[in-house]
Amino acid sequence: MNNPMNIPIARISRFPSPFSFSAFQLFSFLIVFALLGVNSARAQLDSYALPRLNVLAVPTTLTQSGSTALTSSNAPLDMHNYEGIASVVLFATNTSGTSPKLYAYLEGSASGVSNWYTLTNVSVATATVVTYTNIGLGSLIATNITLIPGTLSNVVSSTAGYAGTILYPEPFTNNAVVCSNTAGGVYALGLSIESQPRYVHLATTVTGSNSIFVLGSVVVARKQSQTW
Repeated sequence: MNNPMNIPIARISRFPSPFSFSAFQLFSFLIVFALLGVNSARAQLDSYALPRLNVLAVPTTLTQSGSTALTSSNAPLDMHNYEGIASVVLFATNTSGTSPKLYAYLEGSASGVSNWYTLTNVSVATATVVTYTNIGLGSLIATNITLIPGTLSNVVSSTAGYAGTILYPEPFTNNAVVCSNTAGGVYALGLSIESQPRYVHLATTVTGSNSIFVLGSVVVARKQSQTW
């Protein structure tokens, strides 16, 4: 540049724009934000506040008189505002009687008043026992009983190409029998809400002689609208 008057001219250094990134920097930022998003999503997994626990059957005592089978059912539960796959959980225990047996199943109705029928197209959970030993405390052993949506199978590399334990999902092709001829326990079903009628209830039959059972049941399902 010509400067005949020899006036000092300040040189202005050109700093990079704060919005100028190299490909490597941009890629690094994308990775960081992606990881933040994954961690945030994991932190939002909520099995308490997001699903709703609906009482299908309040804790009830079923008392059989003599050897005549005792059949009963509870008030209907309205499922119209729920979606996806629900979990139906039943807790039952026997307290008295001779050869006590409990048979429990789900029934559905379009009106909630009449024409009740046994539901179909449900998945039946299987109780699986898993034993854990605390490495730091070798004497502390926990035996977890887990209700899983299928059955576990051990595979070997010679036949499957890898070794380990895999889960074979239970298909939604079963009748909605929660438990059959049992003296008690904890049971679970998977229920596809969209393929079922609006109203469901729990029906039970107690057999044996002078049998007494105490039971309760809940349905865990996600609401279509999380307004409350």
